[in-house]
Parts: sequence; structure tokens; C-alpha cells
Amino acid sequence: MGSDQDKRAKKYQIFIFVFTFLCYAAVHSTRTAWSVSKSNLKSENSDITDTQLGYIDFSFLFCYSLALKIGGGLGDKINLKYYLSFGMMPASIFLFCIAIMGWSSFVNMAVYGVFMALNGIFQSTGWPGLVATMGNWFGKGNRGLLMGIWSGNSNVGNILGQLFGQLTIDTFGWGWEYCLMFSSIFLFTMGVLTFIFLKPYPKQVGIYLEEEGGVTEDTQRLSNELSCNSDGIEQPRKQINYFTAWCVPGVPLYAIAYACLKSSSYGLLFWLPSYISDNNMDSYSYTIPMMNDIGNFIGGVITGYLSDKNGKRSFFLLPQLVVAAIFMALVKFTLSDNPLPYFFVIFAIGFFLGGPYNILSAAISIDLAKQPALKGQKSALSTISSLIEGIGSLCAAITQIIIPQIGQNYVFVLFMTLISVSVIFLIPLVVNDFKDLKKEKSEMKMDLIED
Repeated sequence: MGSDQDKRAKKYQIFIFVFTFLCYAAVHSTRTAWSVSKSNLKSENSDITDTQLGYIDFSFLFCYSLALKIGGGLGDKINLKYYLSFGMMPASIFLFCIAIMGWSSFVNMAVYGVFMALNGIFQSTGWPGLVATMGNWFGKGNRGLLMGIWSGNSNVGNILGQLFGQLTIDTFGWGWEYCLMFSSIFLFTMGVLTFIFLKPYPKQVGIYLEEEGGVTEDTQRLSNELSCNSDGIEQPRKQINYFTAWCVPGVPLYAIAYACLKSSSYGLLFWLPSYISDNNMDSYSYTIPMMNDIGNFIGGVITGYLSDKNGKRSFFLLPQLVVAAIFMALVKFTLSDNPLPYFFVIFAIGFFLGGPYNILSAAISIDLAKQPALKGQKSALSTISSLIEGIGSLCAAITQIIIPQIGQNYVFVLFMTLISVSVIFLIPLVVNDFKDLKKEKSEMKMDLIED
């Protein structure tokens, strides 16, 4: 009987893995669809400037980060199926409204900005809701390789968004509006399917998994109760907020390093197609950025696997980031308008940037979980994680304003600067891991001597 239960649980886990993967791929496809569409929007309207487009990107990311902070905890209070579906469907509708404006030749950058801001607000349910669903079904004890593969959903979504652009704009010549339309339909469809088919909690289908330290719906509720009430034996825990969270050891370093890395990643996402077009390679403005996502996905999976084997994830961070910065320097100082070298260099940037980006986001939770100040406070971990993610999105939003001001010629200089700052603030993490490794080796020698 137990074997049948295990087989049934495995089938549901495979379904949840694939389904949630496609859901976030749909979310990210809309972001890339806008990225490839805005350069065509600008070419059709000479009055539109990079500064205006930068403010639209800022409105999206700023509202996304703000909604992530304010509404990120709603997934713990309402059914994740409703939380996700009622975020994905409105987000797709607001993006589709921009396509309708394009068809009607109504160009108003302020209205575009409002629609993208609303799009960002509703998209903010995607990441926390899908991660929570994966946590309910797989728990914290699963291998990093599994989550490393799953986190490639954003890269697959980016590739799909670029394919939508290439097919609708270049191949068939329909226009950028159709690129937004197809990505919107994809997201809306996944929202509907989420509402109908998603089972975010194993108990809904009569499956009871081992917790492995994970936070399910019931344990989260119990944790919240313990955090707010004293049972007469334990003392009430002092709750931390967004201000006191900065005093937790490691949070400022992680927050700044992650913010710089996310700013570089989203800078590439939103501006690389325009950069390629401005360098007289219009026909490659979809395929070359695609290499960044392919490299990002492969780099994230390989680095995640190697870091699991090594046990010290930070050892892979600094060397990869330094190499990524070197390849960015090649783009700025050596490459011309020959597209062939760009395919290799952009792939390498994605490979060496993607691994640290995925590992850093995972290392944040793992390292903070060891902090004495957070012992037994699951809600505190949630608060700090959303704080760091929100700060990262906010800095990425500000970067969208900076890029048009400095111009496309210096965009990779900005990315190199951001990566360098990230490296500086990650050095303490590497030093601590070296100390831990030295301590472990010393303890092993002592055990051998005693034996």
C-alpha cells in the first residue's frame, strides 16, 4: 500500500514540477516580449526616447518590488491556487491592453507606464506562490540540483518571449503587438489552468509527505501562532520587521550583493536587444540575447550540481563573477558589429553570471537559517527573504533609469561596476566558508587521531 502511495506521490510531484515550471516561464515570457517589443515601438515612433522607455521599465519593477513586500505574505493566508491564478490572469490582460493601444495607433507613454505598473503588481504573486507550492510538495530537504533545474524556468520563459518576437516581427512581419498578444495569451492560459488543475497542498489529494523541515500550510499556521502567543512555558518571541531585519548578521552584505547582481541580470534582460539593434545587428536582436538565457540556464544547473558536491557554494561565486566581468569588458572594448563573436561572448556572460545569481539567492536562505537571531522564527525568515528580494527588485528598477542616462555605449561598463560591487560584498562570505572548511578538516584530523 505504501508503495502505491509513493508512486502516486511521485506522479503528482512530476506534475507539480512541470506545471509550476511552465507557469513561471509564462510570467517571464511577458517580460522578454516587452523587452523585444519596445525597440520596435521606438523605431515606429521617433518621439519616443530611451529615457521614456526606462521610466516604463522602472514603473514595472518598482511596483513589482513594492507589491512583493506588501502582498508577498498573502500566499500564507489564502489558497495558493487563487493567489496565483488571480495574479497571472490580470497581469496578462494589462499587457494585452498595450498591444490593443498599438493596433489603435494610440501612443501614450504615461498610459503604457500605468499598464506596466499594474502588470508588475499582479506578476508579484508568481514567484512567492510558485516557490511555496514547490516547497509544499518537495520540502527543503531536496537536492539543490532539482531546484537548480527548476529555477531555469525564467530562462526558458525569456527564450519563448524572444521566439515570439522573432516569429511575429521578423518572420511574419505582423508587428510587435502580436508578440505581446501571444505572450499574454500564454500567461492567461496558464492562469486559467492553474485555477482548474493546480493542487498546491499534498493533503488536498490525500498525500502525506515527510516534512523534512519544510513549511507546509499547517506548519506555517502553527509557526505563526507560536510567534504571536505564549503558551505559558515558552516566552513570546520578539518579532522582527523590515527595519530590525537589517541588524541580523549577514543581511546587509547579502542584500547589496544580490541587488547588484539582479540589477545586472535585469539590465541585460531589458536592454540587450536594444543594444544589439543600436550596433547595426537588427536581425540578431532576438537570437543573440537568447544565448544569454541558454548560458544562464546551463550555468545555473552545472554550478548548482558542483556546489552540492563541494558543500561550499561561495567558492564558485567570486571566480565566476570575475570571468563574467571579463567577458563584459570584451563586449565593450573589443567587439565590433560582427555578430558571430557576440553569440559566444553573450553565452559566456550568461553561463558565468547565471550560476552565481541562482546560488546567491539560495545561499541567502541557507546562511540566514543558521543565524542565532532567527532561531525558530520561520516568519522572520520570510520577512528577511522578501526584504532582500524586494531590495534587489528596487535596485533593478533604478538601473532602468540609469541606463538611458549613460547611453548604450556605457551599459556594459555599468554592469561590470555592479558585478565588482557584488564581488566586494561577497568576500566575507567566502572568508567564512574557508574558516568553516578549515575547522572541518581540523575536526576530521582530531577524529583520526582519537581512532
